Amino acid sequence: MVDAELKTSWKTIVSLVLPCVLFLGFAIPHNIALAKSSTKWIRTFDGTSDDEFFSVIECNDFGYFLAGTTNSSGFSQYDGWLIKTDSSGVMEWNRTYGGLLNDGFYSLVNTSDGGYTLAGYTNSSGFGKEDVWLVKVDSQGNMDWNRTFGGPESDFGRSLVYCSDGGYLLACETNSSSSKDNDIWVIKTDTTGNMLWNQTYGKTGYQYVSTIIETNDGGYVLACSTSSFGSGYTDAWLIKINSIGNMEWNQTYGGLKNEFANSLVTTDDGGYCFAGSTSSFGVSRTDVWLVKVNSVGNLKWQQTYGGLLLEYCDSLVVTNDGGYLLGYIEQPPFFGDFGEGKFCLAKVNTVGKMEWNQTMGISAPHSKISLLSTSDENFIMAGSTIDNAGTKDFWFTKFSKTETGIDCQLCLLLTIFLILLVIGIFLHRKRINRP
Repeated sequence: MVDAELKTSWKTIVSLVLPCVLFLGFAIPHNIALAKSSTKWIRTFDGTSDDEFFSVIECNDFGYFLAGTTNSSGFSQYDGWLIKTDSSGVMEWNRTYGGLLNDGFYSLVNTSDGGYTLAGYTNSSGFGKEDVWLVKVDSQGNMDWNRTFGGPESDFGRSLVYCSDGGYLLACETNSSSSKDNDIWVIKTDTTGNMLWNQTYGKTGYQYVSTIIETNDGGYVLACSTSSFGSGYTDAWLIKINSIGNMEWNQTYGGLKNEFANSLVTTDDGGYCFAGSTSSFGVSRTDVWLVKVNSVGNLKWQQTYGGLLLEYCDSLVVTNDGGYLLGYIEQPPFFGDFGEGKFCLAKVNTVGKMEWNQTMGISAPHSKISLLSTSDENFIMAGSTIDNAGTKDFWFTKFSKTETGIDCQLCLLLTIFLILLVIGIFLHRKRINRP
């Protein structure tokens, strides 16, 4: 009698719990497929020494160009390195550019003739310690021409725009200006790299530029960081200029500590959204920071993301649903500001609310990350990784488009709760009905 009653009890428990288990089994795989990225392939390009990535673009043949610096090959110490891959990320060819000293690339763009133009720095030629370096190559990487710009001190070309008139706009940093500190320097050239005009922005203190984008009115917006203006040690700084470099407006953003604007996009409402890092807001010493502003730079909203680890955000793209995808590095705090971390992704909605985040599980130093929306509606993430020998390598991956699904952890917790609740109710009823 007791055995039969016990057997009946277990049958009842199984009949109640089984739907919960099936729900768990369905929800978790469903969530992985919908709510997080699905990797298509991963590629690494390495040498015997440090090779550091800085920029990636998609080519006309749906392959990719990656640019940076290499100490593994080339003519001297560090040379500019350009890698061409096919659509699956397999290397087709690579070229190095430079002289006897250090040279490298920070940015590259497609050009209308099927070639490419790169911006960076050279210590091997030019006038000063380092000079801004603009290099035009054909579709096979053969150099068409190169130009240097700079004064007696160090000058770097950080970001490059291929303008609608066929010329180029370079966003640079200069130590050769009258302030003798680090200022923002914008250079406009013609189609063959000859300077048309230049402007500097800043005053006593240090200014850094991350990126520049062209606006619909023929002007440009720069995402910068400044220690000369604002309320903290370093604040994020947006600068809007017209087609000849005259400042139309500028705004600073931040608290009492350090904030940096590292990536910038336009939004459908005519405003802008930038991503970077904050030490004034958030949880830890450095968190991911996303800021939305209107067409004249007035703050609309801001969000921070992160936990007890250190998070450094370098890249931002707009997704098809009007939300944003952020690429960042997550580091344990005891490694310091330049230790080894992991590549991470975060997807947020149109007002910055987190939908999901994901750790890629790949070793990453604190260096540049790039996200790229591809023509087939997928994404590329690229950066530098650390190999077993402790040296830096080029790393990039392609992953599927991302959509919002059911939250996996929430499904798990909810299902466990339902299982415990069903068992608890059943046992409670058995105790009440016991004679």
